[in-house]
Amino acid sequence: MKKWFIRSALGFIGLIVVAFIGIYAFTEGRLSQKMEEPKTRVEVDMSLADLAEGQRLLTTRGCVDCHGEKLQGKLVVENPALGVLAGPNLTGGKGGVVSGYTDKDWVKAIRFGIHRSGRPLIFMPAPEFYHISDKDLASMIAYMKSAPPVDSDIPATRMGPVARLLYVVADFPMIPGEHIDAALPPIQAEKGPTVEYGRYLTTSCTGCHGATFKGGPIPGVPPDWPPAADISATGNVSKWTLDQFKHTMRTGVTPEDKTLNPMYMPWPQATKMTNDELEAIFLALKAAN
Repeated sequence: MKKWFIRSALGFIGLIVVAFIGIYAFTEGRLSQKMEEPKTRVEVDMSLADLAEGQRLLTTRGCVDCHGEKLQGKLVVENPALGVLAGPNLTGGKGGVVSGYTDKDWVKAIRFGIHRSGRPLIFMPAPEFYHISDKDLASMIAYMKSAPPVDSDIPATRMGPVARLLYVVADFPMIPGEHIDAALPPIQAEKGPTVEYGRYLTTSCTGCHGATFKGGPIPGVPPDWPPAADISATGNVSKWTLDQFKHTMRTGVTPEDKTLNPMYMPWPQATKMTNDELEAIFLALKAAN
């Protein structure tokens, strides 16, 4: 009986080892794949660029949350099971990763999550940026190219065993660029306090709150993180007034007197938003069923 138990245990461990070898080989293949070259929306007219607006957009669009206030890079998650998630240094300083980038390289990275080599960028939330307008993207690229060099020693992003397993069995967003439908027309909207412009802006919210803004577990974060709130028309936000929404987004304090943790809900981004932008977002969320 004892020998049978030992053999069974060893056999089970062997199966697990073989399974993880297979998972590792499969995920390494996905990470080293050459992604298909986008046929459209890979170039922008850089004459549209506005440096000051580009700096503002890097905050309101959440870029600095992963790459740091000075774009020097930032360690976001370090977890033995999930691995290391770090936004790389986007300046020309020591440790920077964008030396020699052309404007087209920047566009492919931001809109499609594709490295200049053709390999996928890990955890780059390109689906949130696919719809970004040429003018906004040109402004962001122009500012990043002009950012003062900062030296930093940021570890490279790497996938842990649990993240690799979840990618295979649970659609874990290890390679967000795989989920972009390049045939999908981008959202077009004129700036202003409208639902249409709000839908353009709220693409930045979908990474945590989901495509329908219903919230739930956030993909790619440690398991002890709280789920994202329902911010759609069925959630608590729909009960707020516009002034209450603006106050919450600019102070991090809700009408229920709850203080939002900026690690989980990056409300400081909104301090750089205009009144029209906040109203547009509010209207779009109220219309999200």
